[in-house]
Amino acid sequence: MICYAMGEALKEFAHDPYFAPMLYYVTTLFGAIAMYVFALNKGFEGAVPFLKRVFPDRSQVFYDRMDFFVTSVAGSIVGTICFSPQSTLQALAAGFGWVGAMNVLMTPQGHQPGLGKIQPKIGVSPGAAKTPKIQEQAGK
Repeated sequence: MICYAMGEALKEFAHDPYFAPMLYYVTTLFGAIAMYVFALNKGFEGAVPFLKRVFPDRSQVFYDRMDFFVTSVAGSIVGTICFSPQSTLQALAAGFGWVGAMNVLMTPQGHQPGLGKIQPKIGVSPGAAKTPKIQEQAGK
């Protein structure tokens, strides 16, 4: 009898108009946390340099915890607002996308493992890549 009552309560809760947005936010939060953990392995500094300027002379544990909070919780809020997910898949992508975008924007190119600076080819003009057909059309 108790299980039946709990099942009915869960059904009512699932049909509540506030249930879907809460589920989408929690899924976005999960995605942001997961991507944050994955990004740490790639040298992602997150908000630590900013936090060290705002809150000087604190312990490294303080910076790590605040960075986790700022990147994950605040990031999931921003991801939910910016992407307005309408499904759990979109919500998960919003969480992944927020932290992934911050990782790309905040990590200097020289510090990204496996990525070198793009060297321009010397002696190649911008028009050299055109095919003859395109060159003929350009000359008309």
